[in-house]
Amino acid sequence: MVEPVKAVEVAERRCVSAQSELDALPEKPLATIGAADQVVLRRGACFGRCPVYSVTLFGDGRVTAMGERNVAQQGPQEWTIAPELARRVLSEFVRVDAFSRKATMVGHMTDLPTATLELSIGKQKAVISHYGAGAELQWQMGGKDNALITKLEALVDQATEAETRVVGCSVDR
Repeated sequence: MVEPVKAVEVAERRCVSAQSELDALPEKPLATIGAADQVVLRRGACFGRCPVYSVTLFGDGRVTAMGERNVAQQGPQEWTIAPELARRVLSEFVRVDAFSRKATMVGHMTDLPTATLELSIGKQKAVISHYGAGAELQWQMGGKDNALITKLEALVDQATEAETRVVGCSVDR
């Protein structure tokens, strides 16, 4: 059985993402973004207390999440965000051509988390697996797409409020 994260540990966490990711979204969503279009963000384990969870954002604003380990809220959750915001987030994935991006990792590092983005927008589908999930940027390692992919991961966390609702971190604004 997995032990839930203690309240003290959760209270000390700060959300990784910053409001600026939402501020950089296109003002208007693409007209082609539909209610069933979606992005799934899965955050995996590391050698430590990395939060393990997944969150799915649909074009109509529905959000589903599953907290697994090292999170404040384990199990399934559902809520909604503004449909306009959901469509703007999905439009950003199209705008930056996320379907053609590949995360890379250079050097020898172990025990870092992996984040996976699964995109399904219209007939386009893609899976981007990102070992290091942003941690490699501290050491300026990885390919040029890594910074963009890290921003897209943060964008999903912010727009869906997954870090606060599932992980339980606090946002300093």
